[in-house]
Amino acid sequence: MASQWSLIGEGKIFIGLRSGGPLRAVGQVKEFKLEVSEETKELKNYQGGGGLADQVSWINKVEASFSFLSLSAKNLALALRGDSSVLASTVVTDQTHTAYAGCLIPMDGIAPTAVTLKKASDDSVIPASEYEVTSAGIIASETSTVITSAGLAVKVTYSKTAGTIIQTLVKAAEEYRVVFSGTNFARAGKPLSVELFRVKFSPTKDLSFIGDDFAGLTLTAAVLKDDTRQGVDISAFAEIKMVEE
Repeated sequence: MASQWSLIGEGKIFIGLRSGGPLRAVGQVKEFKLEVSEETKELKNYQGGGGLADQVSWINKVEASFSFLSLSAKNLALALRGDSSVLASTVVTDQTHTAYAGCLIPMDGIAPTAVTLKKASDDSVIPASEYEVTSAGIIASETSTVITSAGLAVKVTYSKTAGTIIQTLVKAAEEYRVVFSGTNFARAGKPLSVELFRVKFSPTKDLSFIGDDFAGLTLTAAVLKDDTRQGVDISAFAEIKMVEE
């Protein structure tokens, strides 16, 4: 056995509901850490000479932290206690709005296509040069000769682009199971795995939508005691397996 056992882990993180079902791969994870904090009670030595007469300590809590670099819909839903669902490609006909020069007319769904914009008063078509189609809807031109800053009642017909919709902060905290299936790069790729049996994630504290670098998700989670794991020297929190030879 080597006298020095260094660790540079790499591999895949899988997360699934503790109640059962699939363990899905979450994609690129930059960092995965297990953090254990201890609480200590100390009895001072009151008989002279200073120091401590006794000390008792116990595990205060166990936590895990993750740095996700894959911002899939499922990961965003996990990070924001949300729910993701399929956004179907459907046609919306004659949706009514008030358009203002230089301002956004928000559309349902995302990235509308086959857009037709008409005046509500007489159904006359407004030329495409009078507005811009964006991911969130239509932006009326600031120099439009039809749409003014006072507002114009319009009808919009368009097709929604197929995608995914995430409703944030609509679900209570659920309990998950987390498995790291990886290798130790510092030991020529020796097998390494970690399992957290009962995990409850906190919502992410920040999510950058505009920036100069790849956005990430920093998640923390409480690693709770799993009472189904019983026996002498059997951990109810986490288990690490590795090959040393």
